[in-house]
Amino acid sequence: TIHIAPKVGDFYGIVDDIGLPRIAKMLKKHPDLVILGHSQAFWAEIADNIDEVNRCGYPDGKVKEGNLQKLLREYHNLHCDLSAGSGGKALMRDPEHAARFIEEFADRIHYGMDVCGQNHSFHVGFAKFLEDMHANKMITTENYEKIMYKNTAKLLNINI
Repeated sequence: TIHIAPKVGDFYGIVDDIGLPRIAKMLKKHPDLVILGHSQAFWAEIADNIDEVNRCGYPDGKVKEGNLQKLLREYHNLHCDLSAGSGGKALMRDPEHAARFIEEFADRIHYGMDVCGQNHSFHVGFAKFLEDMHANKMITTENYEKIMYKNTAKLLNINI
């Protein structure tokens, strides 16, 4: 899992520019290495309106396809990590786009939590969002199960 920082200073993680050219270079150079993208700077790439300001936070509004989808189509060793708020907020901002995104890339999306505390209620709402998408048939049962546990079990070679 790689936490991508938008710039040096006041952030942690591996620094990459808009468009994630350094991650793309690593994906191409190491096609057998699975990279799970994570962080605001990674998930901001889901939309085409990314800039130096909004990639540091949680952009909102409808999603017009961004560079993340292009990278996922080109590099099958790129996976998406839904822990923390960045991935969840990227999907929740546009449920119709989220459904299309999940259906296309379901084999490489991993649900998780990196914060487990009573003051962090975002994960409860995000889990309900995914459950509702499944219940409302916006995503298939197969893809819901892949995201929730099957993809990670497969990646870690765990039989469930």
